[in-house]
Amino acid sequence: MFRLLMAAGLALSIWMPNSVRAAETINVVIMQEDDDKDSLERDSRIQRAVLNAFNQALQAPAASDIYRKYGIGGMDVYDEKALTMSFDKQGRTRREDTELISVARDIRNPRIDVLVLYTLYAKAVKAPYGDYVKLQMAMNYRALDIRSGRVLGGDNLDLNQDGEPMTGCAAAVGQSTPDRHCVKEFVAEKAERLVRDAGNTLATQLAALSHGFGKGGNQDVAAGDDRPGPDCETRPQSYLITFRNVTAGDMRQIVKRMKEWSCAIDLGLENSSASEASYTYKVRATDVLLKRNLEITMDHLGLQGGVETRGSNELLVKAIPIRKD
Repeated sequence: MFRLLMAAGLALSIWMPNSVRAAETINVVIMQEDDDKDSLERDSRIQRAVLNAFNQALQAPAASDIYRKYGIGGMDVYDEKALTMSFDKQGRTRREDTELISVARDIRNPRIDVLVLYTLYAKAVKAPYGDYVKLQMAMNYRALDIRSGRVLGGDNLDLNQDGEPMTGCAAAVGQSTPDRHCVKEFVAEKAERLVRDAGNTLATQLAALSHGFGKGGNQDVAAGDDRPGPDCETRPQSYLITFRNVTAGDMRQIVKRMKEWSCAIDLGLENSSASEASYTYKVRATDVLLKRNLEITMDHLGLQGGVETRGSNELLVKAIPIRKD
């Protein structure tokens, strides 16, 4: 009995609200939309350069200053291939936006908050005066709330409407012909310039709209303070938690406790029905600690049942209906 009380006391203390919460981080995946046959095809050296530049721009010191202004911890940018290789065929090109959105919504670990779709156009044109070639490049991109489909930001960018002269080994100078490797490097370098501009704009747009993602667990972040609370040293993890056979009244109590946990960052309703409710829960805790706290919360509410682990970062909380008459 003493051990049970000690365990309950420890867990319930973790559920207590903390005035210093971990600042919100936003899970982002970036995909190239190349359905337009005039656009550059994905899975190339240029695409990899673009993805790296996006990642750097969204996590650069300048972007960090923007995030702190809005009380945001930062953007966690994930690689599409790493997240989808377990369920989606790799190497496919010329994909429509409907397919990309569907794939992004099927990613479970981590749960994605924002999908950034971009299309890149590039072509070489002969200069109107002189015997040399210019690169013309443009990019359009948009960021979507992965759950609602709401457009959170975007823009259309041009490298230079008149074009950038191809130089060095990427140009045809004298008797030499352009080196294929150099041409790709030249195009990749210019694409990175467009992406840096896009990243700076996107960082501001996403940070300013971050509380519109349907999440309510981080409204009381202390301005300028993004330190995690005690026992919250784990990096942010996003979990999908499904509650089955839990009454509406008990569900309100559980949600209240989940929001008050000092390790909590975000909590958002994914879907619900008469018998089930699923929530996306971002928290600085391992699945072991999260499972333990859910179990003790059920005990506190007098609910019979248990918590099951289902795949990566998914938990099923099952209550057993018991007649009380």
